[in-house]
Amino acid sequence: MSLAANRCFSLRTLVIVMIGAPAIPALIFAVAAPSRLIRGWTELSTLGEVAVVGVGLRLLGGCAALLAAGWLICSIRALTRAAAVLNEGGTPAQARCGIAEIDNAIGSMADAARSLRERSRESDAAAAALRESEARLRDFAEIGSDWYWETGPDHRFTYTSVAIRQFGQDPDTRLGRTRQELASPDDTDGEKWAEHRRVLDRHEPFRDFVYTRQVGDQPEQVVSVSGKPIFDADGRFLGYRGAAREITEAAHAERRLREAKATAEAANQAKSQFLANTSHELRTPLNAVIGFSEALLDGTFGPLAARQRESVGYILQSGEHLLAVINDILDLARVEVGRLDLQEEWGVDPRAIAAASAALLRERAEAGGLRLAVEIDDAVPRLVVDRTRLKQVLLNLLSNAVKFTDPGGSVVLAAGRDASGGAVFEVRDTGVGMTPAEIETALEPFGQIETGLARRHEGTGLGLPLARRLTELHQGSLSICSERGRGTTVRVTLPPARAVAVADMMAFPAPALGPC
Repeated sequence: MSLAANRCFSLRTLVIVMIGAPAIPALIFAVAAPSRLIRGWTELSTLGEVAVVGVGLRLLGGCAALLAAGWLICSIRALTRAAAVLNEGGTPAQARCGIAEIDNAIGSMADAARSLRERSRESDAAAAALRESEARLRDFAEIGSDWYWETGPDHRFTYTSVAIRQFGQDPDTRLGRTRQELASPDDTDGEKWAEHRRVLDRHEPFRDFVYTRQVGDQPEQVVSVSGKPIFDADGRFLGYRGAAREITEAAHAERRLREAKATAEAANQAKSQFLANTSHELRTPLNAVIGFSEALLDGTFGPLAARQRESVGYILQSGEHLLAVINDILDLARVEVGRLDLQEEWGVDPRAIAAASAALLRERAEAGGLRLAVEIDDAVPRLVVDRTRLKQVLLNLLSNAVKFTDPGGSVVLAAGRDASGGAVFEVRDTGVGMTPAEIETALEPFGQIETGLARRHEGTGLGLPLARRLTELHQGSLSICSERGRGTTVRVTLPPARAVAVADMMAFPAPALGPC
């Protein structure tokens, strides 16, 4: 019995050592965990929560082990007492009572050991997930084109990720400074910075704030920044956390594009101004040529021989054609530089304008073997327009239709009212037609469908562009529906604001050319 008592004492010592040994790593982890969490909290706040769960599981397991150890020590003491009773000649019943207590303690200890193993496995799984997530986020941060940052309540940088080094920047030079302190001296848009400060002071998230920055002799960069505010559990503002990316090349490309556009617009305006000035200078002497040609034909300077009269007639015809071209160039140039003003009249009758325009082209159409018809709907309203410019539009459209329609074809000038209450003019022909690409070319100034020496039709390519510009000056629109070999329909639509007669009239039907 003395030997049993000694062995019980040795067993108690061994159990204390076995129980204390597993608890030591848990205690060490509990002491070291806070510093580990503090270092990683700024970047891995979510993963820090996972780590806290793991620490909690380890501490809970350690507490369970300590409770089981206490129970075991009490049971071992009972075993020691039972052994002492037997050694002193005590009754077997007392010994059996001590042994039963030991059996119960061993069973409870086994249950506690199983629970501890399960919690240990859960803790190991959480730690593995933490390591995997850390590695994943680290890989994303290293290979990404963005870098990450954090500021305090005073909007000064407290953290910048090392990814910024790939753009030639030192993260340490950012710490303790505000974003505006890092801006380049060339970034002088005060209103932009004032609005950004107001957003920060309101603790609002922001996205794609673009600024130019430069620190010391480091390269200048254009940066796009996005961030969101951070608050603690009590709602106290802690600062901002966000990402930034370098967009220097894209910003420079956009700047070059804007400069090129401004240069092109300036060149186009200079060209239009040149054409306007040159056309004006050409028109003055040309009027003299036309005037003297008419005087010669009228016999003001005496009678002309038949050959002389024919030659002077060619001079007059060519001069009038050249004057028409110069007038078109001058008008187009004036429209493009915004110097063409409309002389608007109230209550202009579109029937009279359509009839007068057709009358001027009728002789030419009949000479080409064409049928020229005018269709005026009774519902067409009177208009507030520049009578001369509207007539010029219709003449240009009719001239093109007659020019590009073969003998035996027809040209129709129609006018009416559309469903919205505005006025509509249409010029329809059965000519050669155009493809969509040719329509785009024809609407450009000096655009020619036929090029080179094989051209069958004369013209400068100004008729359609000028007609469209003059229509747009009336807040209207010009559209073309055409198909190769089937003819062309050009529609000029003037808005209801240009109509002065308000009545319940039938809408003007669309042309029956099918889909276009």
